[in-house]
Amino acid sequence: MMNLDVSYLNTKQRVLYGKKVEESILNSLKHVGYDIKYPTIEEDTKYKIDGYIKSKNKYLPIQIKYRSKRTDIIYEMTCIDDIYGNEKSDQKLSTFDGRDFISNAVIYVSLSCNCKTLRLCLAEDIRKNGIELTNILINKWRKNKNIKCYSNKYGQVKIITDNYSGIRKIIFFAKPEKCCIPSLIEINLKTPILV
Repeated sequence: MMNLDVSYLNTKQRVLYGKKVEESILNSLKHVGYDIKYPTIEEDTKYKIDGYIKSKNKYLPIQIKYRSKRTDIIYEMTCIDDIYGNEKSDQKLSTFDGRDFISNAVIYVSLSCNCKTLRLCLAEDIRKNGIELTNILINKWRKNKNIKCYSNKYGQVKIITDNYSGIRKIIFFAKPEKCCIPSLIEINLKTPILV
């Protein structure tokens, strides 16, 4: 089984490793019968699209996620700080500008930490539940800066500091079995995805 923990790698190494994992996941989707199309460099870098999956004669943009230790789906909602590390004003804080939130992806494909379970769900399901939790956390955090997380049945939102940029972000750890209903599709692969 592959080691999905990439926290020890530098940014360039993490990106290269991530691309290998994404390619393996796309190939696994092809292997189980999905019609897959690969993104252009611009689609990947500018629009945060990792590929396309065909549904009803139309290719839908997907984003791929994988976890090293948990089964939730990680989703960047917004940044608390601007690119210079300064805390955003209340008005700007309410605009969701996280990497995942601004993605054009319609479907999220998530590889669980067992390397054998793929979950497909609509990005809108994650986004809608993430907005609700994030707004609650932001309101609590504005009153008490020591509050760093909020949870409900759909998952948990946390304020984390990015190890590389130092920028504080709000990340949604979505529970797919709660957050992604009714759109959740689970695929149990016969062999683990290896890189």
